[in-house]
Amino acid sequence: MKKSIFILVSILFFTQIYAQNYIQLVTGEVFCSKSININTDKITFSNVGVTITYNINDVKLVLLKNGENLYFNYDEAQSVNGISSLKEIRKNMNIFVQNHNSSLRNELSTMHTIIYLIKEKSFNVVYTPKEAHFIIEPIFDETGRDKIYFCIKEKNTDKILYLSRQIYTIHSFNPMSETEQSVNRLMENEFIIFKNTIKR
Repeated sequence: MKKSIFILVSILFFTQIYAQNYIQLVTGEVFCSKSININTDKITFSNVGVTITYNINDVKLVLLKNGENLYFNYDEAQSVNGISSLKEIRKNMNIFVQNHNSSLRNELSTMHTIIYLIKEKSFNVVYTPKEAHFIIEPIFDETGRDKIYFCIKEKNTDKILYLSRQIYTIHSFNPMSETEQSVNRLMENEFIIFKNTIKR
């Protein structure tokens, strides 16, 4: 419980500052940062003027903003096999939220999806595809009238197993507010439909 609360607080902080890198320690703690420096024995990351340095032996993995995953002290026993069809999905499986692209609204949509899923508790949010049974990818489409939807994917092939309906986004000049409200509307409507298609 404490771990979930800590992760949620970290993500909420992340969304406030538009950070783009994840750092997960071997203890399970998750940090987010805009900048990161990795050398042979230390990792240094910073945000809003605060710089933190950890010994490389204390770091489990790093998810860089370009989508690259770096594994340091990662226990392969934590890896799980991915599902290959929708009918294999069960409640409480591990889910990884994949960023669609580097646009601001897509990055924020990813973060708000993580927050929603942690609160909703149907699946366990993990921070590396290795530990996920499947992937969810929220997509904020800014072509024409803005809309948002999500797809469920195989983790190894990116094969789409489920595609939600598109819904129009909540218009706002504040990207944070717009994506938060839009993701919540999407998940409260379309994610419920997705859950009803799988076995409990």
